[in-house]
Amino acid sequence: MRGYLPKHLKPDSETIFKFNKSTLLKALYGFNTPNKFAAQFTIFAGKNINNEFIKELVRSSFKEFFKEIMINYNNYKTMQYVLLAL
Repeated sequence: MRGYLPKHLKPDSETIFKFNKSTLLKALYGFNTPNKFAAQFTIFAGKNINNEFIKELVRSSFKEFFKEIMINYNNYKTMQYVLLAL
């Protein structure tokens, strides 16, 4: 999180993820399925969704996703979307 994670969330994130910068980079760029590794962050975000920092991170990530990815589909405005929360 580039050092922006609020201090009171840091111990929880370290307990859940158990990695440092080196292992993080290896997991993201050294494996065939980095998306599976990255997906574990949703557990942390879901657990802390009421935190303003996390809430804004999720909100801005969805906006960015639609702005950069979905807009490339001709029918993105009329597509039906399903959001799953487990």
